[in-house]
Amino acid sequence: MICLKHYALNSQEKNRFKVDVRPSDRTLHELCLPAFEAGVREGGTLTVTGAYNRYFGDNRYQSRVLVQDILKGAWGFDGVLVSDWSRGGS
Repeated sequence: MICLKHYALNSQEKNRFKVDVRPSDRTLHELCLPAFEAGVREGGTLTVTGAYNRYFGDNRYQSRVLVQDILKGAWGFDGVLVSDWSRGGS
């Protein structure tokens, strides 16, 4: 089974639990999301693992824009959004 990792904006490893990513809409939709969209729409993934970083202050799993509006809404993802194992704070 396919599991897409790490949705989305996982741009660095250092301080990945604290970084707050704030891309423009164009950067988000043209550079950061196309591979994930293809995995959902064309690849038929059933699971997506979220990234550790924040998106405009929100934890990745709590981002209305990334989860509800884009992943589940626009792309029609009806699978499971899972967390990645962590021993640090996120």
